[in-house]
Amino acid sequence: MASRCTRLVAARISALGHHPPTTPITLIRATDWYAVQSIITIPVGFVAAFAFSGIAYAICRAFGGRGTFDATFGASAFSLHLPMLIMMWLPEILIAPKLYGGSAPVLPWPSWIELLRIFLIPLPWAGVVSTLALARIHRLCWYRASVAVFIGALPTSLVTAAFLR
Repeated sequence: MASRCTRLVAARISALGHHPPTTPITLIRATDWYAVQSIITIPVGFVAAFAFSGIAYAICRAFGGRGTFDATFGASAFSLHLPMLIMMWLPEILIAPKLYGGSAPVLPWPSWIELLRIFLIPLPWAGVVSTLALARIHRLCWYRASVAVFIGALPTSLVTAAFLR
């Protein structure tokens, strides 16, 4: 649901002719960024969710964890999506399209707030909640669960970094 909303927001922003205020670090041109994002959001999110859960599950099991993949996937979905919903999706679904639909060429808040909103608040929040959830599900100590979270997040973090705007 949230990925579809993000996809629709990106498609709307692209149709309005807007592009990120800074050039993405990718080979994708800034003018095409939101159109590309509207196409890749769902498949990349789907693969990332299963990759993170699969890697974290395998590491937890290697450490002697007793949880199931289903429980690992469910916990990671909750712990990753709740902070993303509050800090990323709701502002982009409710605020950004209204601003882009009006006369504002870019978002009215400074870039440091955007950095807080996208990276510095939701990612540590998701990491802590994921660690606590995996420790409980797999009956592991918190530091072993944190290793699983960190290593599980590496591939998805690298993919996400490729799409920074």
